[in-house]
Amino acid sequence: MSDTSLAAQMIEKKLRKEVLLLKEKLFSRWESHFDEEFSLHPTPAQALPVVQPLLFEDVKQDRRSVGKTTRSRPPKPPASSSSNKILDKQAPPMSRWSAHSDGPLLNVHRMFDQFSDNVVGNRSHSPLLDASDDEGTFVSSDDDDGSSADPSMGTSSVASPHTSLSPPLPLYDFRCSPLPFLPPSLVPLVAPPPVAPLSLHGAKLHTQHLPTPEQLQALPPVKSGTNMPMLRTKPFHSCVSPADPESLYVAPPGLLDRLLQQETDRLMRSEMMNRVVFDSVDPSSFNHGATQGSEDLPPFYVPSSPTDTTLVFESRFESGNLRRAIQIADFEYDLILRPDINSRGHTQWYYFSISNTRANLPYRFNIINMIKPDSMYNHGLKPVLYSEIEAHYLGVGWKRVGSDVGYYQNHLKRRGGGAYYTLTFTVTCNHDKDTVYLAHCYPYTYTDLQLYLLKLESDPARRNRVRRRVLCQTLAGNSCDLLTITSFTGDPAALRARKGVVITARVHPGETNASWMMKGFIDFLTGPSLDAKILRDNFVFKLVPMLNPDGVINGNYRCSLSGDDLNRQWSEPSKTKHPTIHYTKSMIKRLMDDREVVLFCDLHGHSRKSNIFIYGCSNKQDNRLKERIFPRLLEKASKTFSFADCHFHVDKSKENTARVVVWRDFRLTNSYTMEASFCGANFGRFANAHFNISHLEEIGHLFCDAILDLCDPDQSKVQEVMTELQLMFPIRADDEVSDGSGGGSDYSEDGQRKKKKKKK
Repeated sequence: MSDTSLAAQMIEKKLRKEVLLLKEKLFSRWESHFDEEFSLHPTPAQALPVVQPLLFEDVKQDRRSVGKTTRSRPPKPPASSSSNKILDKQAPPMSRWSAHSDGPLLNVHRMFDQFSDNVVGNRSHSPLLDASDDEGTFVSSDDDDGSSADPSMGTSSVASPHTSLSPPLPLYDFRCSPLPFLPPSLVPLVAPPPVAPLSLHGAKLHTQHLPTPEQLQALPPVKSGTNMPMLRTKPFHSCVSPADPESLYVAPPGLLDRLLQQETDRLMRSEMMNRVVFDSVDPSSFNHGATQGSEDLPPFYVPSSPTDTTLVFESRFESGNLRRAIQIADFEYDLILRPDINSRGHTQWYYFSISNTRANLPYRFNIINMIKPDSMYNHGLKPVLYSEIEAHYLGVGWKRVGSDVGYYQNHLKRRGGGAYYTLTFTVTCNHDKDTVYLAHCYPYTYTDLQLYLLKLESDPARRNRVRRRVLCQTLAGNSCDLLTITSFTGDPAALRARKGVVITARVHPGETNASWMMKGFIDFLTGPSLDAKILRDNFVFKLVPMLNPDGVINGNYRCSLSGDDLNRQWSEPSKTKHPTIHYTKSMIKRLMDDREVVLFCDLHGHSRKSNIFIYGCSNKQDNRLKERIFPRLLEKASKTFSFADCHFHVDKSKENTARVVVWRDFRLTNSYTMEASFCGANFGRFANAHFNISHLEEIGHLFCDAILDLCDPDQSKVQEVMTELQLMFPIRADDEVSDGSGGGSDYSEDGQRKKKKKKK
């Protein structure tokens, strides 16, 4: 389409916006009168932030103002107007590090000195890990997702006035160092209010999230590529986001002290249940002959009587990765995660279910083989929980839960050097006999993607805007999908003149937030809005929603089935070992031969920083600062995107990542990695609140909005942003600033380890 036609569409859009602005001005006069009349003394409930629902209508969803950097919004009901004004005026919230301001590790060395005579320091690791060490799964090298405590990381690491890293702890043996019951000091300081049993009589079933039998039959078979047992029955979850923001967890004072004291108590005690109640690989001793000949796998543990309160664990489903559960007290369990297939590390993602629950009882879970030295769990992150009873009868989806959430170094020593870390949290279930799922982030499985694409192709309005084909087959034999979105009707010459945009996601299988951003991107582009039509008329979008299907199916956090981090293989991807990267790179090359490509972005999740931000590649010549225009435009569109967290330095350890290879080999200025925090934002309206599914989908919508701004024939907004950037980043001799991206998906410690070896 010609620039004249695009300009005409943009003028039509701006006229619509001017009408919206005029309506909003008229409404704001009445709104201010309402505030003065009724909201001089707001209640605390009024001051709470309210998440506005996402609007997909042509006019309502458009959030961009005419020729300005600020964003206009559709008129809001008067009840919420005062709360928004209060949010704009209120002071920044109290630092969430204040709970640790007394220095929780101040006397920890003195505490361990008292027990030094009772500790055998030569024990290398816990016997609980022996069963998996023989398979080479729990022995791991340093994690390449930013686990090093390199001071060069600078401002990118989680900033807190006091370090959350624990000092080295004495080694101990779980089997002879038990803790029979949960110490009173670890019971939540504020007990959750008891929840009345849910009455199911007359309740309406919410089954919209469940696929129909016809859809299940149309889904392709899922292939794990391993001999690991997997349930045929797949879990399907509702994706309803909570109406209100879910605040970050604020730890009570001295929590880490008490958690470390619990670890020390295990050295001195001799009683502990130490009963394996789940193993995803080893045979069970509890269900001999329970379901012989059954089509599906029997549960590992079968309650012995109606009064047996032992939890029944399960993770032998798609994306699940709990290897073993050990009951150490009546309501406390030690959990061991299965590291990535064919690798010696990467334990971050977890996803499992528990059943046989009892209402209002606190269950404590300790994941004891984490390997990162710090985590957002020490800075407010909480696990996500999904209750089948609440989903089916109340329409409730995933929600953030947990008390006494902590992350600290434990006594276990890794065989390759270093120590293991424990993630601990307490969960209280609301219903008896419920099945509850717990996860690191909102799960998005390979089957979820296939079901979504199946519905997309069945939608009579959307299916004509997208074409789906198989890019390649993975090592396990699963299909890697490629989507093309554009206006397929029209002049062939106009189609050839359209510019290209390439978006990829889920190269790291445990970063599920990337899939939710991709879903928001696809929803917007295939939707009925005016912006979406302009984009389809002027661009050809190539989308690879899941670059690592095998890793997603097997519950890996970072690697593929071959044990390789696929985001380190872009320079020379192997056609046999890394087929999805090989064919994606070839697709980009063919697309660039066929048309001008204006942007590439790889979607990721970030484990040690807040907000949503971008990593780019700096240009030092004529294109200086041009790579920063798009992120700056995106910040002006979004309430959760932080330009201050964006970095554009290219480090040696990242030379084989997607954004660097596309920038270097294909000379593409706008080549990015977009990261979304597993936690939430630390500024603005959603400060100190978790990201939910709606927030992640919304950034996909706003990403498209920023593309329109970037390629608008009227470049006044781009020029305005360029002027801002020149003032923010003046030319100087030492113009390179390290991005310090420790902890992100685009980071690897390989380069750091090589430097250390050279120094030695």
